[in-house]
Amino acid sequence: MTVEETHMGTDKDGNPKEMTSILGYYGPAQVDLAINRIIAAELTSEPEKVNLREFLIRYKAIHETIAGQVTELKEAIQQNRLQTT
Repeated sequence: MTVEETHMGTDKDGNPKEMTSILGYYGPAQVDLAINRIIAAELTSEPEKVNLREFLIRYKAIHETIAGQVTELKEAIQQNRLQTT
């Protein structure tokens, strides 16, 4: 499975542009690593400095936001593995 992250950036002229970065290829055992990379990319997209407590609050909020989707994704991967074996 190829994982990519899409975000709004700017082109060379400073105009808003949707940009996609491929984060890598992941199997079922690496989903959590992919999630952590996505969260890290999201957290570092804002250059502001925050204290550790604020960082952890944001990190936990992102995890809670995507928890349902991650569960569905893991189940889909598991079912796909069972169908292909």
